[in-house]
Amino acid sequence: MKKATDLLDFYRRTHDRIPDSITTEDLERGPRLMLIRRTQIVVAGVAAGLVVVLAFLFGMAMGGDEAEPETVAESLGITASWVIRVASYSDTKAGRANAKFLMSQLERMDLEDVSLHRIPSQNVLVVALGSWAKKPVRGGPVELLDTVRNLPDHRDNSKPFASADMWQIK
Repeated sequence: MKKATDLLDFYRRTHDRIPDSITTEDLERGPRLMLIRRTQIVVAGVAAGLVVVLAFLFGMAMGGDEAEPETVAESLGITASWVIRVASYSDTKAGRANAKFLMSQLERMDLEDVSLHRIPSQNVLVVALGSWAKKPVRGGPVELLDTVRNLPDHRDNSKPFASADMWQIK
């Protein structure tokens, strides 16, 4: 009985003109309502939680707890790679902001393979360019290093990355 009065009340609130009498045809032409009970919400929440737990367990069963697979370089017997270390920042909020800003500037200049390396033992972030299996002594990587060292600061024409160097990541 309450459902019928709720429908009538809703119908009266949503229409400007209130008719003298409302028939069932009027109610059928009106907007459709969907009622959701608290028990339905609880059942849906429990089902969603079970899906998450089962997905986690399935992932663990399929090998999700194993170590990372070795990289291509490691499979070839290469245990280190070389990059150009452009700048180092402390691993703080300000340091991360500065490193991300520098990375965006280097990417905007179309320099190759801009990356950020975190060194937890020294609490340092390193902005780097490129990646080579052996220490480059001539060719493109050395020219890239010279380009980075000669980048001017637009405020005072100093060279802020003059100390950029080849760096080995182990």
